[in-house]
Amino acid sequence: MKRCAPLAAVLVLALLTLAASPPAVLAQAKDTLTVALVSHAPTLDPHMHFERVGILVNINMFDSLLHRSAKLQFEPSLATSWKAISDTQWEFKIRKNVRFHNGDVLTPADVKYSFDRVIDQTKKSPQYGNIRAIKEVKVVDAETVHIITDKPFPLLLERLVFFPIVNKKHIETVGDQAFGTTSPVGTGPWKFVEWKRDQLIRLEAFDQHWRGKPAFRHLIFRAIPETATQVAEVKTGGVDIIREVSADLVPELKTHPQAYISSTPILRVHYVGLDMRTAPFDKKAARQAANYAVDMIHDRAQGTSDVGPWPGD
Repeated sequence: MKRCAPLAAVLVLALLTLAASPPAVLAQAKDTLTVALVSHAPTLDPHMHFERVGILVNINMFDSLLHRSAKLQFEPSLATSWKAISDTQWEFKIRKNVRFHNGDVLTPADVKYSFDRVIDQTKKSPQYGNIRAIKEVKVVDAETVHIITDKPFPLLLERLVFFPIVNKKHIETVGDQAFGTTSPVGTGPWKFVEWKRDQLIRLEAFDQHWRGKPAFRHLIFRAIPETATQVAEVKTGGVDIIREVSADLVPELKTHPQAYISSTPILRVHYVGLDMRTAPFDKKAARQAANYAVDMIHDRAQGTSDVGPWPGD
């Protein structure tokens, strides 16, 4: 299990995961881990999309200031420490001697630039809404940055957990388009090798990563839209991990000699919001009909979210 630890950031985001053989066997038998995703994000630039399939790739190529432990506690990543100076100002100490995949050393200027390019609304980053409370990021010295918000922002640390830090000099040299397609450079445990659109993204271990050498030499994300194909691939060893296996497939896969099921809880809550201001749900009878149409007993047994009556109904 230890050999799979660098992929923990990927696995923790999965509702239900299926792998072709137990982690210990994978670690001993091969130097390549292949993950099936239903698709790829439109870009590898971590600031220019907000798609789950893209985050699962980017989180292996880029680091953030903080991360969460398995117990959901904030822990150091590119920031070694942090503290609130006031209700609207936080101080972060930046880890020394961290290298980007191209050999450049991480600096506080890279941290500031990462936030500036998302805050800059001319860039139209889909992630702007998550950090819009940040008014300014200041470089204080060679190892310190201050993040200033426009008002008290209790969610700041949470929003920094998956906010990737990028290389200012590299992006200004190659340009945004190349950075998102052929030249993504981060500080993460795996570095970019190639992207064949709608086929695969190939990463290779970054041996100079500040946490140490990754367990697997190669990490591949294959785009496989069809669930049946994903299941067939995991049974035959074409992929090692598939995500979000539907409940009706679990019994079959549990008994397959080349597969095992692993599940983990996450913090996300799924819900459907119905607008009561417009037809048909502006009518009480329509809301009640939708409520009665849901098999709540079956849904609870499957572990899905409950649907309750609307207020006043």
